[in-house]
Amino acid sequence: MTIQCVKMAKVCSVLVLMTVAVVGKALTPSTFLTTVDKERLRAVFQDAAPYQDLQSAHYSLQGIKLMGGTLPGVQDTCKFLQSKIDDSSIASIYHASEASKALGGCKFDVPNAQQLLSGSISATSPVQDIAFAFFAMRNLGLTVDDKAVSSALLEALKTDDSPLSHGYSFMVAAELKGDITKFFDNIEDVIAQADEVDDIYVQFEGGLYVTALVVDGAYKLAEKAKKAPTIAEFHIPVAVSLASSVAVSQSEPVVKIRVTDLMGGNLGPVTVTADSARHLGDEAIIISKKQFTPSSSDVSLYELNFMEAKPARGFYRLTVSLTPKKPDSRLIGTSGAEVEVKVTTKVSIESVEIGVADKDQTAAARTTKLVHPNKAQVPLEADYHQKILMRFVLKDKLSNQLMAAHQTFVRLTNVKTKQEIIFVSEADAALLNKFDLDVGASAKDFGYQSGRYSLELIVGDAIIENPFSWNLADVDLTFPESAAPASSVQNQYTKKPEIQHMFREPEKRPPAPVSMTFTALALLPLVILLLLWLKIGVNVSNFPMTVSAIGFHACLAAIFGLYYCYWTQLTMFQTLRWLGVLAVPTFLFGNRLLSSIASKRKSA
Repeated sequence: MTIQCVKMAKVCSVLVLMTVAVVGKALTPSTFLTTVDKERLRAVFQDAAPYQDLQSAHYSLQGIKLMGGTLPGVQDTCKFLQSKIDDSSIASIYHASEASKALGGCKFDVPNAQQLLSGSISATSPVQDIAFAFFAMRNLGLTVDDKAVSSALLEALKTDDSPLSHGYSFMVAAELKGDITKFFDNIEDVIAQADEVDDIYVQFEGGLYVTALVVDGAYKLAEKAKKAPTIAEFHIPVAVSLASSVAVSQSEPVVKIRVTDLMGGNLGPVTVTADSARHLGDEAIIISKKQFTPSSSDVSLYELNFMEAKPARGFYRLTVSLTPKKPDSRLIGTSGAEVEVKVTTKVSIESVEIGVADKDQTAAARTTKLVHPNKAQVPLEADYHQKILMRFVLKDKLSNQLMAAHQTFVRLTNVKTKQEIIFVSEADAALLNKFDLDVGASAKDFGYQSGRYSLELIVGDAIIENPFSWNLADVDLTFPESAAPASSVQNQYTKKPEIQHMFREPEKRPPAPVSMTFTALALLPLVILLLLWLKIGVNVSNFPMTVSAIGFHACLAAIFGLYYCYWTQLTMFQTLRWLGVLAVPTFLFGNRLLSSIASKRKSA
């Protein structure tokens, strides 16, 4: 694999983000790590300083080194690493040692490092701890028993055979001496655990980091074993990306594509062929099996004069395949790559007429012919009994045919207030664009503000090279003044009055005798209960005379009293505020009371 990842670092995830396994068919990535991407990543790693912990320092330093950035001061960074080491934590020692390795080496004082790390390499330890201990010992120059590491890993994998654990085992096994056959044989079983995404990609549970770790570890292990990894269609993905503008025109007729690996590296001489170029509208194929020409300025660039095929305006999907001059079975994604381009054209506007007509059409419309970009010399005048008319056609200068634009708007702007209103102009079946404005019916849209307006035509489209905004004429509009509501002329963006919440007025209470009678009936059961207690005798000796018991019952009484106040005079928000105050001591007293009762029952 051409991508070299930092051991077990999140940098791996960044650098293999597009090397996801392909299932069923070869997938060609359309992006790669450009120089700008690398500079952005380098800045991310460098901006991590000053570091807060060893893990951040580890990943940052490894990333800076990988991206070719400037490492921070070695002496100060080594002091930071020494100050943060927890000599009882395997992960802490590992991250410190990896950060030191990136810096070029720091001497650490880690008491009993040999004993701690060696003791972590056992069958009962997690695979990650074994891996961390192994690499930390290698980085610190300590003695490592490769046979013991291999045995511990194999036993630990019986307990945890997750893809993450296997990924760590692959990374370690790639550095071990001796027989690594059992680890290599596990690659096929681990790949079988991957989840398919859209029948194209595969990834492991745990996301990009786990996937990157497994793949990178598998390839390092395969390189160590000098065997091809048992990963179908997953070697060196080829990235085919559009290197020129997406727009193709008579002035810019060449389509340029870049062929690289995912790091932007050169793949060597290749033959690039445009298998087809299909119009996304009518599915017409205008190019078939036409070779690109290598660029003289860049060995990774290939060019094709797209306009030689005389394409119609619109969007095209270009399907590309490539064949290396020197066969390389590791390359995948050499066919079926797709890039999209659009053929743009310049548009002209013709047969422009603008005028005023009566709504009842009792008289002929008074129209004026205009030529772009000239403006009508005399302002138009229209009242609420009339309508404004406009007619025009758009013509494709490339094919000299009529066309319709996706964005054709008419904007009227009040010359005095600068308020705007925009209408849509639509083309009919014959591609004639029509705009009719009923002045009277649109009075509300204009806020009944009579006066002079500038009438502007706006034409644009994704495939139009020369979109334009044309001020055709000034129009004096007259709306019915009597129909104008007072509020319609107010600025809609002014501050609105504050909305005050108002509670519903309470319903009228019944007469006092009725209320008192109902209250007496409601309290009658309580009176009966008290009389019965007096008759049969009440045993109150078990009532605990403690602060918690008295406080709890007092709080309950206060809550019932609060409910009465809510019924008679308090609002809901006032009641909730006081209930929140009473809830805290009620909970504390109640909890203490129940605990004491439970303790007495256990001791009884």
